[in-house]
Amino acid sequence: MHKPIYLTALLWLSILVTSFANDGYKLWLDYQPISDSQLKSEIELLLSGVYFYGENPTYEAIRNELNLASKSMLDKAPVYSKERLQTTRLWIGTREQLSQVLSLDQQAQIKALGADGFWRGNLELDGKSFYTIVGNEPVGVLYGVYNWLNSIQSKTFDKAIEIADSPKIKLRMLNHWDNLDRTVERGYAGFSIWD
Repeated sequence: MHKPIYLTALLWLSILVTSFANDGYKLWLDYQPISDSQLKSEIELLLSGVYFYGENPTYEAIRNELNLASKSMLDKAPVYSKERLQTTRLWIGTREQLSQVLSLDQQAQIKALGADGFWRGNLELDGKSFYTIVGNEPVGVLYGVYNWLNSIQSKTFDKAIEIADSPKIKLRMLNHWDNLDRTVERGYAGFSIWD
């Protein structure tokens, strides 16, 4: 007689538990609140004045990602500035857009990274420090922002360290189907192409 009640309760409990489960959709971009108080205050300061050197669809995607990340990590929205010197802390743009503030050596280093490469670090101008994410193309800037957000989430972000990186291969993808023993499932046969 109590079986239907128990089964109904079990069904509702399983629905409730799965509704809070992480489905893996966000992968490495599952932004969690920042627990380290020093890191949190540093990121809050940077996101309190974000300046984009120009407008394009890629920068809009970056703006959307920063909104999502900031809301999840800090429970507040980033502040975007139209003025690049007085209230900004974080500069985002391409090498060409920042050519007036980058040294010739920095420009050469960034150019050598290729279209999808990026550089991030501090730039000094008029006695003020700006954390800067620069790419040769807007897509490189996007990769730089993702790299920066990843370093925040992995608690490896250090404002004093310059990071320069570029993709090692032209086409990048994420393959969820490879097993650790290099076999592949879901209708594919043989070993994985990824060593």
